[in-house]
Amino acid sequence: MFYPLISVDELIDGEIKTFDVEGFNFLLIKFENDIHLIENKCGHFGVALADGSLRIDKAIASIVCPEHGISFSLATGEVVNRPYENCTPINIYQYEVRDNMIGFVKD
Repeated sequence: MFYPLISVDELIDGEIKTFDVEGFNFLLIKFENDIHLIENKCGHFGVALADGSLRIDKAIASIVCPEHGISFSLATGEVVNRPYENCTPINIYQYEVRDNMIGFVKD
């Protein structure tokens, strides 16, 4: 199933957009000209990542949790910078571009 979210032209590099679709809360991010669809929940204590910052951490495009400074890879969801032991990767979601619209894809 394809759920259109936003047109490609509307998503600005460095911008974080929040969406809720079919029980999924995720972030749509364009960073360094790549598009990412990631879980909006830190793998440490579940803090929303929507207010996090985007940066290159250890040569990896990452989002940084605004609460504890943990970095997650935008491409894989893996923890890049782990200042705390109890932290799990975040989910990465599938998206497609159809007719200039970026959409969440759910099987």
